[in-house]
Amino acid sequence: NSLIWGEGLHDIAILGQGLIWGKGLSRAVEDETNPHAIRPTGVGYRAIALKQCRKVLIRDISILQGGWFALLATGVDNLTIDNVMVDTNRDGFDLDCCRNVRVSRCTVNSPTDDGICPKSSYALGYARSTENVTISDCYVTGHYEVGSVLDGTWKPLPAEQALRGTGRIKCGTESNGGFKNITIANCVFDQCRGIALESVDGANLEDITITNITMRGLTNSPLFLRLGRRMRGPQGTAVGTLKRVLINNVTS
Repeated sequence: NSLIWGEGLHDIAILGQGLIWGKGLSRAVEDETNPHAIRPTGVGYRAIALKQCRKVLIRDISILQGGWFALLATGVDNLTIDNVMVDTNRDGFDLDCCRNVRVSRCTVNSPTDDGICPKSSYALGYARSTENVTISDCYVTGHYEVGSVLDGTWKPLPAEQALRGTGRIKCGTESNGGFKNITIANCVFDQCRGIALESVDGANLEDITITNITMRGLTNSPLFLRLGRRMRGPQGTAVGTLKRVLINNVTS
């Protein structure tokens, strides 16, 4: 259900100065009171979806109104995302069960959902960790009207919407397989919810480094670390762990 999709591919790239405009994609929130009605059948709701691919480069493009996910990468290894601008109405980048990922020099405006979101769900039918991920030199925000960052006008949301602005970097909450060797460095958070590390499905989060971060105008806690017990996964899954986390040089 994606505008652009690929499965089992390798040595591929999406490059250039062009714009991917998901005008016809569903935001998948038509009925916010019913969580079981959020993904209508037969309707595309992702701009780019890649599954079990390797050696992927996405560089210099822009995405406007990316639907539920501007990019959903599931089980993708050796993924590089560089100098990409996303101005969208739900998630920016979702990196699910991915390994050896570099996200750098990106701008993500996502007022109603997460900006950059490593996950480790059960989407592949088994638990697979997200490992060796570096997110650096990125700007994330949840403060501006969709489209206004891309066109350079930077129009703030109405006050009542701005208070709920998301736009953060978050590990989880989909968290079956765990997270290992994650670095978030040299990033700016503007009018959003900061950084979240959440294990609620049995994940082990370990060897996490968060450094050289600037945050301003946060709509929630700058750092949110959570061990929960939602347990979406096989019966008998134990509560996860959160260990060897280094946080330094954060300005908020």
